[in-house]
Amino acid sequence: MARVEVSGKSFSVDGKLFVPWGANYFVPRTGWAPQLWKTFDVNRAEADFALMESVGVNVVRVFGTWMSFVESETKINKEGFNKFEKMAAIAWKHGIRLHPTGPDHWEGAPAFMRGDANYIISEHLLQAAENYWREMNVRYKNDERIFAWDILNEPWVRPNDTFWAAWAPIAEAHGWPASPDRRDTFSDPAAAVAYQKLCCQYGDAWLERMTAAIREGGNKTLVTVGFLQYIFPMSGFCGFNPAWAAANHDFLSYHYYPGMIDHSLQYRRALDRGVLTAAYMAGFGKPVFNGEFSWVGGNTELAQIGGSQFLPSSEEQGAIWNRDLVWETRPYVCGWLNWGTFDVPEAQDCTRHSGMFNADGGKKVWGSMFESMAPAIKASKPAGRLPVRTFDGAANYDPEVRQSELVRLTNLRRTEGDFVLKQA
Repeated sequence: MARVEVSGKSFSVDGKLFVPWGANYFVPRTGWAPQLWKTFDVNRAEADFALMESVGVNVVRVFGTWMSFVESETKINKEGFNKFEKMAAIAWKHGIRLHPTGPDHWEGAPAFMRGDANYIISEHLLQAAENYWREMNVRYKNDERIFAWDILNEPWVRPNDTFWAAWAPIAEAHGWPASPDRRDTFSDPAAAVAYQKLCCQYGDAWLERMTAAIREGGNKTLVTVGFLQYIFPMSGFCGFNPAWAAANHDFLSYHYYPGMIDHSLQYRRALDRGVLTAAYMAGFGKPVFNGEFSWVGGNTELAQIGGSQFLPSSEEQGAIWNRDLVWETRPYVCGWLNWGTFDVPEAQDCTRHSGMFNADGGKKVWGSMFESMAPAIKASKPAGRLPVRTFDGAANYDPEVRQSELVRLTNLRRTEGDFVLKQA
């Protein structure tokens, strides 16, 4: 097999259509968050990748971690990279490409981080992440076993002292608060716009640095970043706008989860929101990839998990949600990765019931449905040219406008069919 390339709104390998159809991989009963690299076992990985191959998986996303891959701003952890190489070899044997992310905090924080988790702004973490990507670049430049690089899982611009120092002169010039805890505490809408703009400046600068490190020496492996679903302006705010990534990355990646649903009106609304999110990402003109999706499937009673409540949901109901989301987003999306190969009993969110297999490796209803969908999905392309619809930019920070625009666009799609979505 050869390296994956972009072909129009889709991917290709050796000129033939390639549709990523896979999962995010971590191992149950290793802790929460899962300790994938600390507990890495070659025999376990071999069995797991064989299981994924059996249901048609061709791409697997795995998280890099600070603890297992990074020792300092300038030194990598060779043990973590050696484990990654073993996993890449196992995956390739089973016809699966890896989609690794930048380092995250799932396995803890090395001493050099000094308790700081502001990956976007803190200089010593920026340097360490650049070094991580340079090492990946040296080891895996144009390696066909890598589907694409994912700069970080769900980045979020979180203001720190450096941010507020940059904000201070802007705020002072207009009489705005010097350091509000949340952007929605601004009484002046213009302040919210200025705050968002500054967040995006920091977010874009971070993306630019990480992307440059990845592409040093002419590395042509695809590059993206796994945006949180709040990248959709009518869902929330995470400090990013997709515009920079659309202009400089090979494709756009986003995640989507439905929230508190059952099989009623809530279900339909959540599905509509998922489709509008995909339509918005497609409006930037690059291939669109759903790097995380799923929901609970198998909690037979009302479940209090972490800080959230999950309504009872059978395996069948969870599978139907996943199927419906994939089918409804096919006009826009060219690849999908389920959240979790396995259920994780100790998880503090939907991961407890979101897998294709239970924690013991038994195939769930969704695993069987995923397998049956594979041939059709792997032969599908996003729609061709679609009409463009716009939404009111005030929806980004005005809840009333947001709700009215969501209703309007939902009704428009139901009556007129699919469209790509852009902010006016």
